[in-house]
Amino acid sequence: MIQKEKVRNLELTAYENFNLECENVTVPLKSYLQETQRLVKVLAGKNLIEKISEFEFRFHMKTLNFVNIYSFQPIVTIKVLPDKKGTVSFESQDFEMIGINYINHNFSLKFQGKLFSQEKNNKIFLQGQAYLTSSLDLPSNLWIIPKSILQKAGDTLLKNILERIRHSLSNELLHDYEHWASLQKK
Repeated sequence: MIQKEKVRNLELTAYENFNLECENVTVPLKSYLQETQRLVKVLAGKNLIEKISEFEFRFHMKTLNFVNIYSFQPIVTIKVLPDKKGTVSFESQDFEMIGINYINHNFSLKFQGKLFSQEKNNKIFLQGQAYLTSSLDLPSNLWIIPKSILQKAGDTLLKNILERIRHSLSNELLHDYEHWASLQKK
């Protein structure tokens, strides 16, 4: 009888590409993207945000569920750096998982992203990318679950996080830009 190797480590990845057409661009989108605190509030949505420094913010995310066994709340510190060309870079600095102490010692998380505006065919677009990767040394009670199921559940969890960010961009951020631009004209 052949015994299957137990899955002890799981590598997860998710990627999201953003390309949103912006209508009613009256003030350069690049100027808006320099407003880091405003961006963070819009992207975080209903999450609790703590400002750590001018460019570092701690996000208390919504509670997540992994394979209907573990529930936890990620808290991620992200550095938000705008440059003079109008690109904003996002990079995770550290994280904590509330709810499962095991994860804090056996889990890694990395988030990277960027936003920028681009003109194509006389239209303005908000573009960007986001990458989310993690690695988890699995607790022994998950070793019996086939790797393909764990992989799919983990990748789906990360993809859902990035989809929430894309949703915030396509709805709240463009709406907030229009409000901000109207205030700039006064």
